Amino acid sequence: MIKGIEHFSKNRIPSEMILALEFFDLLEKHFTEEHQSEFYAERMNMSLKRLNILLRTYYEKTVYEMIQARIHQEAEKLLIYTNMTVQQISCELGICTASFFCKCFREITGLTPQDFRKAVKAKALL
Repeated sequence: MIKGIEHFSKNRIPSEMILALEFFDLLEKHFTEEHQSEFYAERMNMSLKRLNILLRTYYEKTVYEMIQARIHQEAEKLLIYTNMTVQQISCELGICTASFFCKCFREITGLTPQDFRKAVKAKALL
């Protein structure tokens, strides 16, 4: 959630905070097909530098970090709640190859997607 939003009434949310929320909505709509930070900056009619400053203020992440976090969140969800293969998940998330997806996933979690799925299922059985 956006940092500090709980301090404002619905009618008095600062315009920059609204822009940060608009970015989040844009990311939700396009994260599976648009992985380039510049796409989001262009769609929001601002420079990438300005958008990064805005997002660091409210989310404490850059555009790139927000995109990667959202892709990873969706990957975990698909691994936990579906029987999709790693290749299918990779395609669903707009990632070129399953091997690249596995490399990126492992960098974040320390586990391959297959090992992550096994670990989650093992915990569910306890």
